[in-house]
Amino acid sequence: MREYLPSTTGIGSVPHTEIKKSLSLVTSSVLIPFWTQHPKRSPFEMMIPQYSENLPYLTVEGGGKRIFLTNPEKDSYKQLERFYEASLKDDYIEKLGSISEEYARGLYAFLKWLKSLKKRLPLIKIHTTGPFTFTLGLNFEDNSPIYSDNQIREAAFTLLKAKSLWQIKTFKPYCKDCILFLDEPILAAIGSYPMLTDEVVVETLRNFIKAIKDEENEILVGVHCCGNTDWSLLVRSGINIISFDAYFYGDTLLLYADHLREFVENGGILAFGIIPTDGDKTVTETYGSLEERLEGLVQKLSAKGVNLPRDQILVTPSCGTGSLSVPAAETVFRLLSSFSHEFANR
Repeated sequence: MREYLPSTTGIGSVPHTEIKKSLSLVTSSVLIPFWTQHPKRSPFEMMIPQYSENLPYLTVEGGGKRIFLTNPEKDSYKQLERFYEASLKDDYIEKLGSISEEYARGLYAFLKWLKSLKKRLPLIKIHTTGPFTFTLGLNFEDNSPIYSDNQIREAAFTLLKAKSLWQIKTFKPYCKDCILFLDEPILAAIGSYPMLTDEVVVETLRNFIKAIKDEENEILVGVHCCGNTDWSLLVRSGINIISFDAYFYGDTLLLYADHLREFVENGGILAFGIIPTDGDKTVTETYGSLEERLEGLVQKLSAKGVNLPRDQILVTPSCGTGSLSVPAAETVFRLLSSFSHEFANR
């Protein structure tokens, strides 16, 4: 992959309800294209519901506006037994991992576009909501997070693994390499969850990534967190890419220079979310100001002994653009396209 870097890609969500317009915007702005999530089109495309299909005990109300799990004790965990039986079959990735078009219109539009190219792209990016954000963001009917039930939590991890593998198998024919981002915004609030000790975070991510790589060993896995977190935990988890909000939280990485030095020396990639997805900041920045900010952060890392080669750099928006207006999102991608143009011509 490093022969294609530095490069640009995006985080999944966009504010558009017209899929063709968002596809055109993304594919004309980034060097590593990705499929788009459309939370304003449908609640099913929000980051928890989008990956919830086929989870035992799932209840959907109001066209996806409310989803929750019923109490598994009511049927003595029989649905869970059937889920695990399905997970042991040869076709489990298709049966459990497939994402329907109603839940991901952007995915199917992207797939159609890839097929129309009649060639394999060097790289594409796919994404799955991470295990912590999913299990702490989805509740039982009593409003307790499904993370609190050990058996359901593990079933959810199995489901998310299948969702990731299904995407890899779906898109693999159309690219030479594939990048998978696990979206974990909840890691910015890790201190609010006493059960999430350092060891739990590291081991959970490590085991989740290993389960994917055991079946797709060439996949590159990144974790995206758009807030401040303990970045050393991500380094220790064995991921390939750290995706972070470099605009607002870039300096927080300097606190973990020793860990980042090891990460970079082992080939780890930093995805700098240097283009702000805060509407007010977006309109005041230019390519020049953001490029200067990026170079300044790279130099600060270098001063701490983290010497980052250019072929270990990605540039992205700081987060998804789904909460922005369409014009603001288009500004984000216009700025991103300037980095794409610069990198493509180096």
